[in-house]
Amino acid sequence: MAEILGAGVTHYPPMLVSDEERAFPINITLARDERVPEHMKNPANWPEAMRVEYGEDEGVASAAQHRERLVKSFRVVSDEIQAFEPDFVVIFWR
Repeated sequence: MAEILGAGVTHYPPMLVSDEERAFPINITLARDERVPEHMKNPANWPEAMRVEYGEDEGVASAAQHRERLVKSFRVVSDEIQAFEPDFVVIFWR
């Protein structure tokens, strides 16, 4: 009888850039998006968790930690697939 293993991971596009460049979405939004109220463009007015993540380095340290968590998780999924010893792998990209 056949066995099927299902696994899923993010395709998080910002992983393609350096950690120093990963704050570009929020920085572009703050600089250009007219839908963001003016008072919310000041980090002092953000929720605490967001201020902590953005930090004093515009999120570079948080980006590095995020990358580390993602890569660690990718390795776990990879190890599980290898342990399963599949005859073939089907990949869906959405």
